[in-house]
Amino acid sequence: KKVLIVFDNVDGLDAFESDQIFDRALFGEGSKIIIIAKDKKELTSCGLQEVNIYFACELNNTQSLRLLGYHAFKGKQPTAEIVELARKVTEFAGGLPLALVVLGSLLSSMRTKEEWESMLEKLSSAPGEGLDKVLKVSMDALHPHQQQVFFDIACLKECAPSLWKDIGHYPGNTIKFLEERCLISLDAQDGPRMHDPIRDWGRRWIAQEGYKCSTPAMNIFGLDLQQQNIFLDIACYLIGREEEYATYMWEDCGYSPTDAIKVLQDRCLIRIDEDGRFKMKDYIRNMGRSMVEKGELSPCMYGRIWNENLPESLRDWE
Repeated sequence: KKVLIVFDNVDGLDAFESDQIFDRALFGEGSKIIIIAKDKKELTSCGLQEVNIYFACELNNTQSLRLLGYHAFKGKQPTAEIVELARKVTEFAGGLPLALVVLGSLLSSMRTKEEWESMLEKLSSAPGEGLDKVLKVSMDALHPHQQQVFFDIACLKECAPSLWKDIGHYPGNTIKFLEERCLISLDAQDGPRMHDPIRDWGRRWIAQEGYKCSTPAMNIFGLDLQQQNIFLDIACYLIGREEEYATYMWEDCGYSPTDAIKVLQDRCLIRIDEDGRFKMKDYIRNMGRSMVEKGELSPCMYGRIWNENLPESLRDWE
């Protein structure tokens, strides 16, 4: 039987349950198998020859304008002035399709020459290049609550809906808006998904700027005060330390950490390795430390380790 099979975002041969997928005898004449990967080594590890590897290049000016126009104008005929401005705007995307899609979606609500000129000025002054520049401008155009949902998805991925459920609010309208802006997509179960480059940009932004929740009562991922304190303790001092020892310390401080640790694990904020030691993703660790360093939390929200009377040895752990 003649088939077309596409594998997207492949990460080495381990992504396949069996290498029989490359057995030509299994498919009819004229069948095509397309494998998409970021690194050529991932393709050669699958047994592909150099001659069969195609390098996707940036779009040229004409292709860039066509893609941007598809998302910006949505079938409507723009004026000659707007078309000329669109040519200038496309230059900031660097020929990157994802940047053009996001930028076009942002421009889709703009109808006047003045609005397009304003966007051109913002792109000119925004830091970075290509997708970084486009995402910075797109993020500035979002309401703080919309930004919050975006960063929830970037940092927590599939755990984000659980967070929203726990705090009793599912941001359906914001999800729809972010989808319209092409910042996220929805899977078959309407769960939010995000392109890897956009997700990585969001995590880098968080690591640099800090994560500040728009709902003060839910300062960190919808955690209660004790859970926040334990999260900050781990982020700032306890990564690589044994859970058992930390538990004794928290209990001596009047905490009941078992449930809090389970919540942090369920939220994918921490994990405990086979040796019983705390582990945390770098961008989440940096997020917690940034909150403290920038004074975004009041003193009463710091973990018990932040008590000035604690032994100096604890402060030297990290």
